Amino acid sequence: MAQERVRTFSVRVRGKKIATGTGKKYQIMSNGEDLITEEGWVGQSDGPITTSLEVNTIVPINPRDMDVVTKILLGQEYAEVHIGVLAGNIHAISMRFKSVEHSTDDKTGAHTGVIQASGGAPKIISGGLG
Repeated sequence: MAQERVRTFSVRVRGKKIATGTGKKYQIMSNGEDLITEEGWVGQSDGPITTSLEVNTIVPINPRDMDVVTKILLGQEYAEVHIGVLAGNIHAISMRFKSVEHSTDDKTGAHTGVIQASGGAPKIISGGLG
């Protein structure tokens, strides 16, 4: 059996990589609901497809990338977000940033952050980031 190659996915906003990520969580949700009648479970509704993104990051001294996200959030703008490579594809989503969080540890000098965003259904682009 051939060895599988595994690597993390990247997140780009308006064409630029954001953050020095230490971990990421990306979800696609169907938002369907179970349909239950007196006869029992009869199926599930077709809810609107939504997505969520959380990026844990190290914040450098000159956090230009975090600043871009903060400005988009403060302007309450939508941003084109590309997530990939996932199974050889990129997921393109129009998203709004919900929060940008900063934390520091005075003992270690660490400065970390968390970026959260949500959006609609992804458009699947074949081919990867290259």
